[in-house]
Amino acid sequence: MTERDDAARGRVVVGVDGSDSSIQALTWALEVATAGGRTVHVVTAWPEPGEVFIHEVPGHFCETRARAVLVQREALDIALERAGRRPVAITVDVANARPVDVLVRAARRGDLLVVGAPRPTIPPRHHDQVGESCSRLSPCPVVVVEPTPTAVG
Repeated sequence: MTERDDAARGRVVVGVDGSDSSIQALTWALEVATAGGRTVHVVTAWPEPGEVFIHEVPGHFCETRARAVLVQREALDIALERAGRRPVAITVDVANARPVDVLVRAARRGDLLVVGAPRPTIPPRHHDQVGESCSRLSPCPVVVVEPTPTAVG
């Protein structure tokens, strides 16, 4: 499958950090993509906010990156089970970058960007900034998925 094939069918880009709201956003993105025959591109940025930014050294194990890969894989497993069906194709990216930067960059090759809404109990710092910044900077429409009562842990 080529990027041209993705563009013809549509590509849903979704940001995942392992939180309940990001898993809800991923589930929603999978359902929408499946219904429309679109590809889903799952993006996870590392390190997490508040952690020291580490530049990855090619060929060397990086625990922070490995943790991000595991978080993404677990979130995808949960969301696929909730969605019940698979979209045409799923691609993944774990990027050593700020979440907004990597999501906006990925959105250039998408026709929809999906992120989870922050939980009301979380100070409106990181998640709000990601959703708001993506809404301002994304070249494609942005959907912020509100968590459902069953999705909040």
